[in-house]
Amino acid sequence: MSKVLITAFFIVCSFYNICVSNELSSKAQINICVLEKVNKAVLLNLSSSEVILQINNKKFLLRGSNIKIEFKGHNKVKINDLIYDLPVYIRYKKQKDTCELNGQIYPLNFKIYTLDNKSLIFVNIVDIETYVEGVLPYEVVSSWSDEMLKVQAVIVRTYALANINRHKEDGYDLCNNIHCQVYKGFSKNELMRKRVEKAVKKTKGMVLVEPKTKKLIQTYYHAACGGATEDMSEIWHSTIQVPWLVSVKCDFCRKSPYYKWSYSISQEDFCSVLRKNGYNLTKKTNKINVVDKTKGGRIKNVEIISLDSKFKIGMEELRKILGYQKLKSTKIYKIEVTPKTITFYGLGWGHGVGLCQWGANELTNLGKSFKEVLEYYYPNTKIIKIYE
Repeated sequence: MSKVLITAFFIVCSFYNICVSNELSSKAQINICVLEKVNKAVLLNLSSSEVILQINNKKFLLRGSNIKIEFKGHNKVKINDLIYDLPVYIRYKKQKDTCELNGQIYPLNFKIYTLDNKSLIFVNIVDIETYVEGVLPYEVVSSWSDEMLKVQAVIVRTYALANINRHKEDGYDLCNNIHCQVYKGFSKNELMRKRVEKAVKKTKGMVLVEPKTKKLIQTYYHAACGGATEDMSEIWHSTIQVPWLVSVKCDFCRKSPYYKWSYSISQEDFCSVLRKNGYNLTKKTNKINVVDKTKGGRIKNVEIISLDSKFKIGMEELRKILGYQKLKSTKIYKIEVTPKTITFYGLGWGHGVGLCQWGANELTNLGKSFKEVLEYYYPNTKIIKIYE
């Protein structure tokens, strides 16, 4: 898990524009896109035999354990055997009703619509605390401590509220992948679901803010830092110093399976993937030189030298090209170039900004409370409770 693919412009603008509203409550709703660009879908295993179909101000009862949905073009949708105008809402009759969509369990409250008149978009409408419950199981490791689940709950809640209008132009608030946060509804593991419910309840309404202005902060996080987190300004090239996204020492993520890693790619594949992304590399790479590094030891830029070309590329750009799952971080301590392969040796997984998840979990195992962990990784911030 990492919070990546963020533009520098978005980052800088986000820090100073979002205040905690006095009117915010636990009932405030978040709209999350959970499925898009599909023509057909089925809501399976409805927990209630009756649900509400709402079109404009009209409401109808739908009965059965499954609901078949099919886009028919011309802004129309077929639900079971009847055709309706879009958008439509399929809502629970009882608040805790659930269903399965695309293999995941969601609260039964959907808006279904089209933007391109070619396919459907499914948006799950939930309150803030339910959203946190739907993110937590997929942004943590199940073996992590209960205290770490509290840490993550506060981060998830803060991040969601700070980015609430991120997909406004698409007709929803947040997406369900790492561009926002991974939201897949309720965990299918009953034990994990109960642990998550408990962590969310224990931290209900808690968020991280800048102490003086009470503005929500951006709670970036990553899997493992590899020894120290990073100053945001060095990773995303911002001229603004953000006092809670600074480098902190972290010797606590050594137990992470991603603390040390290596990735090898053939010379042929390396050359091919760079050419596809617009770089003039037609022959084998002879050498990759490190141009500069951050204070925390992450590579900023490298110089790639071949027989017929020489050019500089940002390490984050190279990571994006080769794949975030493969080149796990830019904290690379050795690059080995041979006639057949190129091998990167690195530490940690993710961009390194904000909280180190594996490190945070280890701190909780050492007896630190969730509040102490948050204060360590997000210095110069305050935890407040914005609703009961």
